[in-house]
Amino acid sequence: MGGTESSKSAYLGEIRGLVAELGLQDRVTLTGQRSDLKQIYAISRVVVSLSKTPESFGRTVAEALSIGTPVVGYNHGGVAEILAAQFPRGAVAKDDVGELTTRITEILEHQSPPLIKPNCFLKSEMLSKTLDVYSEIVHGSQRAAA
Repeated sequence: MGGTESSKSAYLGEIRGLVAELGLQDRVTLTGQRSDLKQIYAISRVVVSLSKTPESFGRTVAEALSIGTPVVGYNHGGVAEILAAQFPRGAVAKDDVGELTTRITEILEHQSPPLIKPNCFLKSEMLSKTLDVYSEIVHGSQRAAA
């Protein structure tokens, strides 16, 4: 899901080609830009986040987990931090297709929804912690100047 920047159009072509080559046209849908992601996460049995470049904050992962949808993603960057805090079972080694396949299969075959820990990445919580850091810096520099 998501729009494609012009610089990524060749990559999108590769993905479409791979879907066709594997005969997955009836199982894979490339939706483009959507405004109803929350609803899509809600009806999904698992969300997959496989960015090869470590993201500073894996918003997709946090959003899906916040509504109780399991996520499987590469264990690096912000995705690793979010999964470690909320759904450690979802972390897989980067580029390990065997582990990725096993983890997704386990989640899909499990009869009851997997346990997802409470969301510790609420925007209000993160803003509060950020302001606390700024306050500490300001008060620390005032004390040092005195």
